[in-house]
Amino acid sequence: MAELPKVKYSGKIREVKIGKPGKEVVVGGETGYSFYSFEGERPNVPKLALQVLDIEPEEWAAEALAPFEGVTSDPVAWTKKCVDEYKADLVCLRLAGTDPKGKN
Repeated sequence: MAELPKVKYSGKIREVKIGKPGKEVVVGGETGYSFYSFEGERPNVPKLALQVLDIEPEEWAAEALAPFEGVTSDPVAWTKKCVDEYKADLVCLRLAGTDPKGKN
């Protein structure tokens, strides 16, 4: 079998710690291209980050809403489902309802 071609990556993704000391989540630190698991180092396992809105999403496809059925009108319940059921490492709360160019 032929060996995979390799492209030397000279950069490094900066490692970032998010959260309170002792409970922080560490992301980054890679020294190779994304999805090139055969090159470089990946000192931190990938994390699952999910987005929660403060208003019910109006333009999302039914397929995107289906996993969160019944909680999209309540940001607290939505966040709880992301953490408890889907085991999210990080949750991004998007304040779409407070945008002056949107729902305001």
